[in-house]
Amino acid sequence: MKRQTPHLQVKLANGQLIGFYDGEYVVSNSGQTLYRVDGEEIYTPGNNAKLVGYLEGDVARTVADEPLFTLSS
Repeated sequence: MKRQTPHLQVKLANGQLIGFYDGEYVVSNSGQTLYRVDGEEIYTPGNNAKLVGYLEGDVARTVADEPLFTLSS
């Protein structure tokens, strides 16, 4: 399900801005799709998508419970 607040900033745990979130995709600053978000689940892009983590509020964590990225306005 798409979020209602499009184009949130996507930052690594160290605060580095890596791109934006449009409500469905995490896209790098250069325009490359990094992840697809489906509800709370985060996948790699493409036809052979793999589950890589979960989005809990504005914090994304890997399936191993490591920080992946955060969303901010």
